[in-house]
Amino acid sequence: VLAGVIALAIGIPQNGGYVRFMLPLSAIFGLGLVLCLIPTPIVGTSQATEQDAGTTSALLNASTQIGAGFGIAVSVTVLNSRVSPLLAAGQPYHTALVHGLSRAFIVLAVFLGLSMLNGLFTFRGLGGNPAQAEGEGGPGQGAVTAPADSAVELA
Repeated sequence: VLAGVIALAIGIPQNGGYVRFMLPLSAIFGLGLVLCLIPTPIVGTSQATEQDAGTTSALLNASTQIGAGFGIAVSVTVLNSRVSPLLAAGQPYHTALVHGLSRAFIVLAVFLGLSMLNGLFTFRGLGGNPAQAEGEGGPGQGAVTAPADSAVELA
């Protein structure tokens, strides 16, 4: 879905209106965000133990935020490096902006492709350990549970 959004955004028409261009782009982009941002934390933290769940979740959220910031920084730099020379050469603002946006979206498409390759080659699945699921794991494996009648003392 995100690849479709980027492909649509690369071909942005110079005189494209809201209903003809931005509304479909925004709707597809919103669908892609829902399909990516909801399953990501679920998959990312599904195999974490109780002790590691907070750290895993924090690392996942920080990585998402840092990646988004990096993507925005790079795409804005590419946009500006394309728009500035075109404006200096006397191109109209709208023309320069469309060319800059197209180049920035191409860079984002490259990042999307690299991200997809990373996911394809590094994702190990959610199979888990069947012994853990049945409670047969040894000490240090799986989630740690305390007896129901144990009290926690706060100092």
